[in-house]
Amino acid sequence: YTLSDTLSLHDALPITLADNKLGVPGLRLEARTASGLSAVVIAQGKVDGALTRPSLDVNVRVEPLSLAKLSADIAGVERASGVVDARLRVQGPPDALQYSGNARLKNGELYVKGLPAGLTDVQVDIDVGAGDVRIKRATAKFGTGTLSVTGGVPIHGTSFGTATATIVARGVKVPVADGVQLTADADLEMTLRPEAEDSEQR
Repeated sequence: YTLSDTLSLHDALPITLADNKLGVPGLRLEARTASGLSAVVIAQGKVDGALTRPSLDVNVRVEPLSLAKLSADIAGVERASGVVDARLRVQGPPDALQYSGNARLKNGELYVKGLPAGLTDVQVDIDVGAGDVRIKRATAKFGTGTLSVTGGVPIHGTSFGTATATIVARGVKVPVADGVQLTADADLEMTLRPEAEDSEQR
């Protein structure tokens, strides 16, 4: 989907540049789609050595975002709900950035056209720090079964390493024929390598 023309700044304090330091005391950005799905991002921080050797210390926060209108913007989604919030701190020079923060999805729900059941009671906890992004917990109900996911991906500056994930399914019913369902348990391991890394290995 695309953002409508309701991308705006609210109550922003002035950005300053003095003594080789760039200051962002408070920047509030609101983006709204045509359906009314809106996100508010608040950023503040500083850049030391802005004109010579920049070093960042910036905090970005996403205010609680309701997913109730997501289905109007993404084809194939019949219904969605839940609340997302996130925060991220970025520190260091551009060629050696360090990240810390977290993201949460609470009480999520997702129904996709063509699937026999929807995801309900979705709870996701993601932490960022120590050089990687980690899925600490991601759980959901799928019909009468349950799904859980853990995993992570290293992050170096502005590039990502190989992502890994463990998916555990219990009591998930899968249709195999008209009126026939198979109840399955599964333990899956997934690995996703960046395209650049794949090309180097070929």
